[in-house]
Amino acid sequence: MNLGSEDFVEEIRHRVGEHRKTRASFKRLSVEDLLGAAEKSSGLSREELSSKSRDRRTVAVREAVIVVGRERGISNSELAKGVGIDPSAVTRRVEAARARETKTPDLKRLRKTVRPKANG
Repeated sequence: MNLGSEDFVEEIRHRVGEHRKTRASFKRLSVEDLLGAAEKSSGLSREELSSKSRDRRTVAVREAVIVVGRERGISNSELAKGVGIDPSAVTRRVEAARARETKTPDLKRLRKTVRPKANG
């Protein structure tokens, strides 16, 4: 890769974040509304979402709620309280969910399901 080449410029843009598309602005969502949308879309109860369960489906829905919540401007502490985890774990869950998104079709579907239900 040569200095000034298209590949170089693209790599630098990627590193500084210019490759990201601007996000659509959403109205701020409450944790309650988001959890309600997750309940409807997943069939899991609020108790299941905020439990310590490590069931694969429950964890995937919980992560989808966290990712969508962060995208909608809900704070780490509000999300942590809503899904029953420590606030410091919210950031780790977001990173883990995004890293797995392309590898786990379940998470992609759940995020797409939760996201539109949270709009209304």
